[in-house]
Amino acid sequence: MARTTIEPRTELGRQLEKERINRGLSKDEWAEELATSKPTYNQWLRGQEPMPVNIRNIAKTLGISTVDVWLWLEQDHAKDV
Repeated sequence: MARTTIEPRTELGRQLEKERINRGLSKDEWAEELATSKPTYNQWLRGQEPMPVNIRNIAKTLGISTVDVWLWLEQDHAKDV
């Protein structure tokens, strides 16, 4: 089965992918770090907004505040992504 690369459509997706690559993790490993599944992670890359519990997990994993994550989501809303 051929792998498909998902290009992040959102600021959240770009930030998550940048951090995943910086840490040298596969998407499966990164999804586990974020306490989610790979399909859910891929949905975030495609533009689906995470649930609040996932936003908390994202912030904790990245070592940032949930406000920072919400600001990325707000940027996407402003661009109508």
